[in-house]
Amino acid sequence: MTYTLLLYTDPAVVADFTPDDWAKEREIYGAYIGALHEAGVLEKTDWLQPAHTATTVSMADGEERIQDGPFAETKETLGGFFV
Repeated sequence: MTYTLLLYTDPAVVADFTPDDWAKEREIYGAYIGALHEAGVLEKTDWLQPAHTATTVSMADGEERIQDGPFAETKETLGGFFV
């Protein structure tokens, strides 16, 4: 069985992060990634680009629609994943 852990973040919470804050985040996630890897259960993990860089591709009435930005305005955005 495969599990996927999705990481959601409120961009407003991290907007004022300092380099030290980001270093602490990398340290925490690095330890978690290391533990998953050591346990032999990590298949893949990655951070995603910020939502403002997104492109949404959809089909409507048989035509492809391409839009800049995420599909829905939400408070939290998908920031990364673990498989």
